[in-house]
Amino acid sequence: MLGKSPGGIPVVVVQFAKLKIFKENVSIQNVMNTTRILVNPEIEEALALKNVIAEYGIAPTSFVSLLGSRGKPSLEDDFLGIYPKKSISQLNQMTEDGIFVVCAIVDGLVDGEDWWYPACKCHRSVTRDS
Repeated sequence: MLGKSPGGIPVVVVQFAKLKIFKENVSIQNVMNTTRILVNPEIEEALALKNVIAEYGIAPTSFVSLLGSRGKPSLEDDFLGIYPKKSISQLNQMTEDGIFVVCAIVDGLVDGEDWWYPACKCHRSVTRDS
């Protein structure tokens, strides 16, 4: 995406980020899940920067270097990638134990069964009168 930008050097805008320096290593950190990364945005500041770069004759490089180490996948992505996906019918036919990812749709709940109960932080059941 960045390497094949037809308009010269790509402009990457990082909004709402925190710059951290630790042991002489510089990194950018997400802030409260609001960080945005925009590539070649159509905003006045990005266009002005591209004009200045073109004016000084700075040529784009043919590659984009990687900043820092590779991103670590989220726990969810990691879990979904490691374990095989099975349907409920496939699990019923299996003879060996294991860890599997099961995707299913709950289409109803049985009424009148005590499969849940209200509780407090003390881990005891409660009644409406308490």
